[in-house]
Amino acid sequence: MSLAGLSAPARGAVTLGIGALGGGLFFALDLPLPWVLGSLAATALTSQATRFQPVLPRAWRGYAMVGIGTMLGTGFTPEVAARAGTWWSSLLVMSVLSLVVCLLAFGVFLRWGRMDRTTALFASMPGGLSVVSVLAEDYPAEINRVALCHTARLLVLLVLAPVVIQLLSGTDLAEANRAAFAHAEPLDPLRHGGLALAALASWAVARRVRFPSALLSIPLFVSAAMHATGLL
Repeated sequence: MSLAGLSAPARGAVTLGIGALGGGLFFALDLPLPWVLGSLAATALTSQATRFQPVLPRAWRGYAMVGIGTMLGTGFTPEVAARAGTWWSSLLVMSVLSLVVCLLAFGVFLRWGRMDRTTALFASMPGGLSVVSVLAEDYPAEINRVALCHTARLLVLLVLAPVVIQLLSGTDLAEANRAAFAHAEPLDPLRHGGLALAALASWAVARRVRFPSALLSIPLFVSAAMHATGLL
């Protein structure tokens, strides 16, 4: 059977394999953000140089959002919760900055991008590609143009951010990545099992409620609550 005739799960598995190979190569070459940039480069090169189009089943994206939301919530430690009140000025500035950038991009897409208002809104909205794409599918927006705008933004960010950080701070991101693998957190069946159960429960609830980006936000809230209170 040719790759073009693969079922959706098999095509998704091949896509993950291609991404893993790219990430492994970038990791071996000590390049920054290897598992993001490497997989991005490998899948992009494959789609351009071969007849195989890497793609993941839509349901898998939902599972990934649950995992991302759960992991984002782990950052809300009791120490972070105690100090959050001192960050109000930074949060206010970032909120205003995000709104200004969104409105400027909306105006550019509307006037020079020749987009309709709905497509321009989702294309200019701050946020992750997967989250915005999922939300845009529920409205009469041109999904391809929305995805293209956010992919371009993320590509520029992912390529430039490691370089800028290394130039400004002197931080060797490749060395930091190696250290993360060399000193991995040991597996704790009780703590990590509890986190996995919380993720599964959040996924089950998110599938049954009408809430904006539920597959991301509900696991995030649950994980954040468990970590902020010291339960995990």
